[in-house]
Amino acid sequence: GGTIHLGGDWQGQGDTPTSEYAYVGQNAILNARADEEGDGGEVVVWSDVATGFFGLITAKGGANSGNGGSVETSSKGNLQAYGNVDASAANGLGGEWLLDPDNLTVIAGAPGLVDATNAANVITASGNATASTVTNQTIQNALNGGSSVTLRTHDNNNAEQGDITVNATITKSAGGNATLRMESHDDV
Repeated sequence: GGTIHLGGDWQGQGDTPTSEYAYVGQNAILNARADEEGDGGEVVVWSDVATGFFGLITAKGGANSGNGGSVETSSKGNLQAYGNVDASAANGLGGEWLLDPDNLTVIAGAPGLVDATNAANVITASGNATASTVTNQTIQNALNGGSSVTLRTHDNNNAEQGDITVNATITKSAGGNATLRMESHDDV
């Protein structure tokens, strides 16, 4: 499926220099899927200050064989995640989508939602992650499509403590073995 790293390596580790800001627009598609056979690839969208993810990332396994890939949309600071992720596999194990900012709030809303507040949070972020958000329907779509989702927070040695706040219902109705995990540095 290939590899796409935008703004850094997995969780900002490795030798690749990291960017302060990363932005994937509504009409952007990052494609690391396997077509007929093989595993889906790895896609990372990373920033040190703020990441805005509003497009489509696909890291699907091949149609005939192969497992789903790995996707990360994260930031050391602020994350606005309103795009769609497909790391599923028709004839293999589904892949995973990781969201990993300081704090994260799940809000009600549809995927692809971009409004002035969300765009401004990315562009004017100061590194404070209190405004990091993902919509419940974005998570549901990934799960129901066969991609596992991990919400993980960390303490970045600032005022944020690594909380996950769920302000909207998340319902999984399909998606086979896809799972939702919440790994909070502090509270859920």
